[in-house]
Amino acid sequence: MDGQPGASAAARSRPGGRTARVREQVLRATVEVVASRGVEGLRYDEVARTAGVNRATLHRNWPDRDELIREAILHYAEDLIPVRDTGDISADLTEFLSSMAKVSRSPVGQALMRAVTFAGEDAAIRELGLQTLDRRLDALQTRIDDAVRSGDLPPVDATFLNEMLTGPVHLHIARARRPFGPDDARRIVGVVLAGIRATAWDWAT
Repeated sequence: MDGQPGASAAARSRPGGRTARVREQVLRATVEVVASRGVEGLRYDEVARTAGVNRATLHRNWPDRDELIREAILHYAEDLIPVRDTGDISADLTEFLSSMAKVSRSPVGQALMRAVTFAGEDAAIRELGLQTLDRRLDALQTRIDDAVRSGDLPPVDATFLNEMLTGPVHLHIARARRPFGPDDARRIVGVVLAGIRATAWDWAT
């Protein structure tokens, strides 16, 4: 008898089985609703319908709507676009841009951008979206800095290079005339890196 309460508490702290499945369904549904409706348009009845659960389940486990949104974004956006280091900076940046474009078209990416542009009362949601994007850019900046140290790139303002690489991708996606493909990523990386290398003396002065 003495060990039963502790065992029960441990079981609650490590949800599994149906509880884990329901949580996954709810968080995925939350992301989908935010992607289509925006943060301000999220309603529990639509999340419950999309997740295939009872609305009471949402209110019982996530009584705070904004906390539900924050948990959903963190759950899916933590490792949104990893930046690899294969030793080939051009290939790594090309893969990064291709992954970025793919994620931007996904419910997770769209929900993240909705959170970033959210102008509601809870500034914490917008700040969470910005912090998630900052982590992605921090990883990219680390890879660029490594390339500078190894001599693959001349000394360069990594923040500026981030903007030059990702800006055309966002513009391409916003126009939505055709899908963004690997060839588009290779062209952007080729042009930007060629420009950086050709004007290396500008960064040194």
